[in-house]
Amino acid sequence: MFPIEVLASQKFNSILKGDKSLSKRPMERISDPLTKMNAKIYTNNGSLPITIESSNLMPNDIDLKIPSAQIKSGLLLASLNLSLIHI
Repeated sequence: MFPIEVLASQKFNSILKGDKSLSKRPMERISDPLTKMNAKIYTNNGSLPITIESSNLMPNDIDLKIPSAQIKSGLLLASLNLSLIHI
């Protein structure tokens, strides 16, 4: 699993690249749910390289179409840095 979910909430921009094998793997399974949380993630037609711009993640209800422990774990990691408004 890539550190996409950790990088999505950081205060710096990142670009993730990979070899031919990794570049063929679909990244939308994690980038789409993170985008719903206000992450700014740009893929190359759903694959690597991925550009991740600094953003403040926000809570959101996410319905995963494909159940995946890796995706759920990734979303939990990303949630550790949510921008929460305290009233």
